[in-house]
Amino acid sequence: MAIEGDEEGSAGPLQSEEQRLRRSRNDETVNVSKAKLYSMYGVILMLLGALAVTNGSDWSSFRDEVKAEKEVVSLDRMTEVERPPSLPVMNPRGRAAEGDFGEEERERQVQQLLADARAAVEKRRAENGDVAEDLPPPPAEEQGVESEEEEKETTPPPPPPPPRPSPAAKESKPEGDAKATKAIKKAKRKAEKERKRKNEKKKELSGEGEEKSEAAVKRAQKRKEKYLQSYREKMARHKAMMVPRNYVLPAAKKKIVDDFAGSLQPPRYCYTSVLGSRALPREPDDEDAKYANLPLPVARKVLKLLAADYPCLVLNQACMRKETMGEDADLIFGRYDSLYFNGSALTREEKIARTPDFSELRLGTCAIVGNADNVLTGKFGEEIDGHDFVARFNVATHDFKEFVGAKTGGMFIKVGYRASEFHRDFAPTKFNLFPKFIPHELSPRSLPDKRPPLIYGQEDGEMPWRQDLEQMFYAFLEAKNLTNFAGAPYGVPKLPHPTGGITRFRALVQMLSSGICDRLDVYGFSVGGGKYFDRTHFVSHAHPISSENYFIRLLMATGVHGKLCVYGK
Repeated sequence: MAIEGDEEGSAGPLQSEEQRLRRSRNDETVNVSKAKLYSMYGVILMLLGALAVTNGSDWSSFRDEVKAEKEVVSLDRMTEVERPPSLPVMNPRGRAAEGDFGEEERERQVQQLLADARAAVEKRRAENGDVAEDLPPPPAEEQGVESEEEEKETTPPPPPPPPRPSPAAKESKPEGDAKATKAIKKAKRKAEKERKRKNEKKKELSGEGEEKSEAAVKRAQKRKEKYLQSYREKMARHKAMMVPRNYVLPAAKKKIVDDFAGSLQPPRYCYTSVLGSRALPREPDDEDAKYANLPLPVARKVLKLLAADYPCLVLNQACMRKETMGEDADLIFGRYDSLYFNGSALTREEKIARTPDFSELRLGTCAIVGNADNVLTGKFGEEIDGHDFVARFNVATHDFKEFVGAKTGGMFIKVGYRASEFHRDFAPTKFNLFPKFIPHELSPRSLPDKRPPLIYGQEDGEMPWRQDLEQMFYAFLEAKNLTNFAGAPYGVPKLPHPTGGITRFRALVQMLSSGICDRLDVYGFSVGGGKYFDRTHFVSHAHPISSENYFIRLLMATGVHGKLCVYGK
């Protein structure tokens, strides 16, 4: 027991010493933490002080800039620059009047006006040879109410005012005014656009936008129904025109069709022009495999359709006389009379006399000039003008005379060019060929140069040449797999169709076949599709013109209607 008591007595002092050591360590730790905290506080205070100094400097610079801008505005007024009436009224602080713009636009415009004013002042000083001086402060009446700090600040006395500008400087309109006016107009347009946008947004939120969307959907549906109805009507006409006609070719033409072997080589006479000089017609080349190569049965089918004779394609007196047309003469005259002589007091013979007499009409050598850009590959002007009769489409020639000539015996009136820069600069000397507008009683008074018209013949509305043209056109497209070439709006294929130019060309071929033309030379027809007067203008995909180019070359190679030559690739 004595030993245990001794152990307890010695343990008490040791425990107290350990506690003192722990307390001293804790105190040291607390002191170190406080020192670090105070150091951090010191750093923060230093940063805050530096920030305050920087802000004070920036504020001082800002006030100096504002004062300088006010001084510039004041000096701009002192130089007596006349302000355009389109500028808004400025208050003493140089701000636009309330209501002119939105808040942001007003602030931006004021800054722009100040910059333009400074530029205008510097420009006038440079023009007058003045030495740049410190800008004077604005007059007292324009300073406005400043803050208390600004009133306490002392400013140096103003320097003497700059010399007044010369009279020439007064009269010249500052460039800054024009810029300011333009900027203000732009800001007004932007504000108006934003106002409209907000109004549209309000309408949408109020339900008007939904009604508008429904109306747009209904209009689109209506357009679709209209297109589909038109497509159904065109398809019905197309099917009717694809029914073959029952006709027999003369023996001479039938032999040409049966003997055709597929070659498109031009006849020998095409290598000599009407002037007697050497000429180069369109010859076969490597591209024919793509554009002018049909299976022989298809080629002969097309040639048979091309060889058909249409004595009344161009309406003439013989078409309405029974001794030449039999009972059909009354049908043709009836259609002719109802279309052009409604209410006319003329007799039948007087009406018939308004058409040409093909038994007497002779035009000699003929040429037809199309719009294709291949005429620019050769200077055909002199050669074209060497023909007795030249037919053209009504487009300008004055800049292209060396390529297409200027002589014009007949003119195809194309309404689309009437109001354009390519409007015709010539008038026909003999005929207006198949005009879109045919005057009452075929009176030439309202036609170009008062020349009589040549018109298409019709038998109770039927035109057999259109039926044949439709069939040979689709024979070519099917052989070339081009029946869907025109696209498919609303999910239905658009029907490709020949151009109006091929029908007009076919009319001149009929005049060649009838002996009115001794020879027909063709210029400006190609597969490229560009116009010689505007090479960026191309024929629509709805008109696969490679087919028409093949038909023309087929007529040249076979001579089935007489001497016909094609020039230009």
